[in-house]
Amino acid sequence: MDKRKILKNKIKSYFSKCIHDDNELLGLEIEHFLVDKKTLKSISYSKEGGQRDILIRMLELGWEVLSREGDNILGIKKEGSTITLEPGGQFEFSIKAYENIEDIKKDYIKILEDVYKVIDEDKDLILIGYHPNTKIDELELLPKERYDMMYSYFTGKGEFCHNMMKGTASLHVAIDYKDEEDFIKKFRTANFLTPFISRLFDSTPVFEKEIYPQNNLRIKIWQNTDIKRSKSVPGSLDKKFDFDDYAEYILDSEPIFIINDGMTFCTKRKKVVDIYNENNFDRDDVSHILGMVFPDIRLKNYIEIRVADSIKYPYYLSLLALLKGIFYSKVNLEKYYNMSLKYRDDDVKNLNNLLLEDLHLNYKNINMDKFIKELINDAKIQLDESERKYLEDLEELIDKYDSMANKLKKTCDKEELLDEISAKNILKD
Repeated sequence: MDKRKILKNKIKSYFSKCIHDDNELLGLEIEHFLVDKKTLKSISYSKEGGQRDILIRMLELGWEVLSREGDNILGIKKEGSTITLEPGGQFEFSIKAYENIEDIKKDYIKILEDVYKVIDEDKDLILIGYHPNTKIDELELLPKERYDMMYSYFTGKGEFCHNMMKGTASLHVAIDYKDEEDFIKKFRTANFLTPFISRLFDSTPVFEKEIYPQNNLRIKIWQNTDIKRSKSVPGSLDKKFDFDDYAEYILDSEPIFIINDGMTFCTKRKKVVDIYNENNFDRDDVSHILGMVFPDIRLKNYIEIRVADSIKYPYYLSLLALLKGIFYSKVNLEKYYNMSLKYRDDDVKNLNNLLLEDLHLNYKNINMDKFIKELINDAKIQLDESERKYLEDLEELIDKYDSMANKLKKTCDKEELLDEISAKNILKD
């Protein structure tokens, strides 16, 4: 058996051992910017009251160190949840997976309450898709060796690579797959739905301190960020895309860096298949390389849906409700999977491009307004009242403003904007 096939089988084995039986859990990752309340300017990691000080202070509240480099704490954990830092200092909260959205909400509130016990009065965490008042060249890169490698690697790999790293904040949801056939359906359906999810969860009114004139900046940024590892995985809708296909995609990816005996090594332009051999490729290696590609729909030990902006409360819970109502309903999954069979990779690309200019687009047999209304209604039917309300919140937002981005574009000053996007709003509910 040749090396490529052996490596591929190890990747496929990783996927097969991540089967979740009858689990129908949802995992949430949500990123926040730390800003000065008066100016909405970014706060640097090592500045007094910055990210480092906040993480250190939280250790006194029962949090434990998850990761560090030298004296710099870069991640903490508590009761199954984690807080880690992204390249531009964004706080990423990762919530333990639950079946019920209210349980996710409770854990998020617990994290936030701890943060607000230690954060300085003149600072705040905000939920928005792109930094509101600090340009990319003014945002400091987090002091982490791996981010230095990535920053260097991305130079020349796309116009907005560094904007992606330092200037964006996102919202990711993880869903389970029960077996390979279930993966095939959910992966294809998720890829088909990416333009519609992007349409509903656009929360980026500003780009480089100026009102952004188009829609869905996140699409534009990722279209111009090392496209071989971003947007759609090639073939996602062009064929019956399975574990074997995803493993092939990973083998031909460039991991940027690898970890060996606790040391980090830059791999430059080498591909996974050229770096590893049959004997030095274990599950930890597989886990690492799966996280070094950034497609809209990513496969790890779950399916990760990565197209939404970080967005204010309650709309990040609306995303959970939407995905639960579609992907954990046999009727809805079958409906949208069958619908996806009529479309191909290029159709998703075309929808994304049209969406930049027109929120009410028509494409082939798709009327955007009718489609998203039907999508939300289908999801609502499958949810109980406590979770359905989050989709009703989303409907109200879309009916009145078209998007959160459009709503935020109407704000008049920094104080008004902060009131809208402060993470603290959930604590007032």
